[in-house]
Amino acid sequence: MVKEYKFIIDGKVPSLNEYINKMNAHRLTANTFKRKVEEDIKFQIYKQVREQGIQADFPLKSVADFDFVYVETARNRDKDNIASSKKFIMDALVGVGVLKNDGWKWVGSFKEDFVIGSRNQVIMTIRVENHEEKEKEDE
Repeated sequence: MVKEYKFIIDGKVPSLNEYINKMNAHRLTANTFKRKVEEDIKFQIYKQVREQGIQADFPLKSVADFDFVYVETARNRDKDNIASSKKFIMDALVGVGVLKNDGWKWVGSFKEDFVIGSRNQVIMTIRVENHEEKEKEDE
């Protein structure tokens, strides 16, 4: 059985180009920038975890697959730059305790889509196979 969790990150998550520009200005500026972005994402995810009452499900206990839908209000950013924002999101998932870490043991695949909408946001769906249910079925 596959369990899904859906989170919406409101706002424009920075692109790789924006982060590189901060790095070129000063590495401490970039570090502060990254921490601020991750704190905002962590707050949004934590709030949704509480609202959905799913705190007990985390950290996930098996590998998860991730679907990202990047909603942009205009086509002025390249898709590869937009997609790089998942680094901030994945680090925030670890920081808030949804994932133990974002290494190969816990992260399966990524699927990404890009759409134009009325406001900037990232809609993320996490899919994880419930191994406990599978073990019960096998008995």
